[in-house]
Amino acid sequence: MFSIDDSVTHYTLERHPRNRAIVDIRNKRTGELGFIKIRHRLANFYAVSLIDPKTFDVRAETQVKSAGARLKPITLQGYKESVALKDTSIFGFEWSFEWENQKYKW
Repeated sequence: MFSIDDSVTHYTLERHPRNRAIVDIRNKRTGELGFIKIRHRLANFYAVSLIDPKTFDVRAETQVKSAGARLKPITLQGYKESVALKDTSIFGFEWSFEWENQKYKW
């Protein structure tokens, strides 16, 4: 029988034991490392990067002049434009499909 848990991936976030600026993002079911979040300070701005642990490619990144900035544009790998994330924003994804003329989404 198909379960909704089969199509949804849950992640746990754990601060890296040796570096507080790194967060390991693991698949809750398998324990596999899915992403690494790295917070770093560069010359004139702060940055947070979401890294693929196998290839070390940056999947998403935000760069702001102040860590407390209300507007944080997120650059997603493969997209030319940024997604603006404000403190009052909710960031999420919606998946949908149609089956027997009914539309389902979550």
